[in-house]
Amino acid sequence: MPQEEQRFVWTNEFEEAFPKLKEYLVSAHVLGKPVPGTRIHHYFAITNRSISSIILQDQDKVQKLVYFVTKVLQGPKTRFQAIEKVALAVVFTAW
Repeated sequence: MPQEEQRFVWTNEFEEAFPKLKEYLVSAHVLGKPVPGTRIHHYFAITNRSISSIILQDQDKVQKLVYFVTKVLQGPKTRFQAIEKVALAVVFTAW
């Protein structure tokens, strides 16, 4: 496909979604207080240079954010294997 045909076109759908995105990005995301005895969920993401981890808890049929941590990897840690980065995400979350 020629380069000209791959150009981005700003549509009405994007125009309507953009204010919603801006509103979401400026709203404060408040960490909730964990409720003892309630199930928690641990999600994480890893890249070549960073790890991120969140803990959510089921509260009122909604998953509420309880904890969030992100860390930029530098030096030798950038060369860790993926499974080592997963373990590192779990360790940083536990700390």
